[in-house]
Amino acid sequence: MAVESPFSTAHEMSYERVSGPLHLKPWFGRTLGRPAIWSAEIYARLRYGIDLLQPSPLDAVTHSTVPVLLIHGEEDRSIAPFHSQFIANAAPGHVQLWLVPHAGHTMAWAAAHQEFESRLLGWFDSHRRKQTQSAAIAAASIP
Repeated sequence: MAVESPFSTAHEMSYERVSGPLHLKPWFGRTLGRPAIWSAEIYARLRYGIDLLQPSPLDAVTHSTVPVLLIHGEEDRSIAPFHSQFIANAAPGHVQLWLVPHAGHTMAWAAAHQEFESRLLGWFDSHRRKQTQSAAIAAASIP
């Protein structure tokens, strides 16, 4: 699996979204901005029956063994690169992170299109080969 510019948890993203328009750091969302987050959460739950703060790519990746390539622009101002770093640090055994210099939000291909293509295709090719080898070994061990 390959993902560009993911957020780590909806909670962390909500802190950034509340703080961003005021040009403040996520501390604002974690403290003084909490009533706005709670209001949105309650509204979504009552109106649509959903939990806005439930999504957590971080939890999904840490409870999985699927190889993941995270791609994140170092200059991403929409979703801070620390989200990808947090995910990569939580599952170093099967997650690889590529921080792309001079790239904004979902702009890795525009900033480094040749490297983007070679890394992405190489990632899938190497994991396809590993999967094929594992399947061959498993088939050979069946009597």
